[in-house]
Amino acid sequence: APLVPEAAFDAMGKIIAGIAEGGSTVIVKDAIGAQLGTTVADATTGAYTVTLPTALINNQTVNITSTDAAGNVSLVQTIVAPDLTPPEIPTAAFDTAGEIIAGVAEANNTVIIKNASGDELGRATADGVNGTYSVTLFSALIDKETVNVTAMDGAGNISGIQVLIAPDKTPPAAPTANLN
Repeated sequence: APLVPEAAFDAMGKIIAGIAEGGSTVIVKDAIGAQLGTTVADATTGAYTVTLPTALINNQTVNITSTDAAGNVSLVQTIVAPDLTPPEIPTAAFDTAGEIIAGVAEANNTVIIKNASGDELGRATADGVNGTYSVTLFSALIDKETVNVTAMDGAGNISGIQVLIAPDKTPPAAPTANLN
C-alpha cells in the first residue's frame, strides 16, 4: 500500500496540498465519509493540490488517502481545518448594583467587557461545559453607561458586539427654586 499522504490546509481552508505516492489518486473526505475532492499526485514528485468546493473554516476534520495503480489504499491522514469562524454573540446582563455582568458565551471563550471608549473593564473565561460567565467590573456602573460585550475563541476570532446599558442608580440633581 502507498505511504500515508502528507497533507496541510492553506490559511483560508480552501486548499489541501501535500505529497503522496507519485501517480496515486488522492481522495479527501469529510468526517462522515463524503468525498470533498480528488486529484492525481504528480508522477515524479508526488505533489498534489485539492481545491475544496467550499472552504472549511471551523475546525472540521478531513481524511486523506491515496490509492496506487494496483488499487492499494494508504492509511488515513487526518487533518483539521483552520478556525476562522467567530463565536456567537454572548448574552449579557447587569446585576442590579451595576457591579457584575453575567451571561452565556460559547464554552471556554474569553468574554471581554469594554466601555464606549474601548477601554477594557473586565474579562472572564466562559465555563467549559455550559458557557456561563461572570465579570466583576473594576468599578460599578450606575448611570446608564454603555458597555460592549464580546467573546473571543481560542483562535482569536471575536464575536459581534452585545451592547449593554448599565442600571440607573444615580439620583437626580436636587431641585432648585426661586422664591419671589
